Amino acid sequence: MTPEKSNSRKHFEEPQRFLYMIDETIEEIQEMQTHSSSVVAVKATQSLTELLDREYATLDEFERDLERNLGALRRANTSHASLFNAMRAIRVNVVDRSTTVADAKELLSEVITRIVEDVQHGKSRAAEKAVSTFTDGECILTHDFSSTVLATIRQAVNRDISITAYVTEARPRYLGRKTARRLAKIEDVEPSLLVQSERCYRGVTGLFSGWIVLSIINCTTALEPYLLSQQPTHLMFQ
Repeated sequence: MTPEKSNSRKHFEEPQRFLYMIDETIEEIQEMQTHSSSVVAVKATQSLTELLDREYATLDEFERDLERNLGALRRANTSHASLFNAMRAIRVNVVDRSTTVADAKELLSEVITRIVEDVQHGKSRAAEKAVSTFTDGECILTHDFSSTVLATIRQAVNRDISITAYVTEARPRYLGRKTARRLAKIEDVEPSLLVQSERCYRGVTGLFSGWIVLSIINCTTALEPYLLSQQPTHLMFQ
């Protein structure tokens, strides 16, 4: 189906170009330099603005290059749910949707803007929904590193909710320590780091089950038909 002409499309702000280069973003994802699921998806999506300034002789050439780069970004971490969804959404909404290179580039620009906004708003909505379950003096258990979890805790503190947080470690990247350091900088949050292992995790949840009210973990990994946490030994939901 051919999209409407560009002058009748809904107005989107031009995405910031070359904020992240595609090759650099792929390398960063492969080396796991960025730990947040939503940040990875945003960076990968924004890196595709690099294609907007490339010259293409035909529409087929543009779409082949787009699909090649979408595949390269997706393969940078094949178990990354947010990254997979973002790359798939771009392909579905851009490829075979235009009749000229100019229209395809404009459509890609619009889709990039929309996906970035959706990811960022999704994180905010998730944090708002989670914080609605918090009460003052909340005692929580979390694992690994999640910017969505951090956003939830910040929102809770902004609502004058004090929190005691237990953070389990995550090997081999020790991201629980990063979470604990971030939480230590937030007023009214008392974090404690628990060195993580499967045995430790089970022992901690059993020992503290009587007074840890809430376990808050952000899901970051896709493995059909399940969604798993970054430690695949802990099944979260089906």
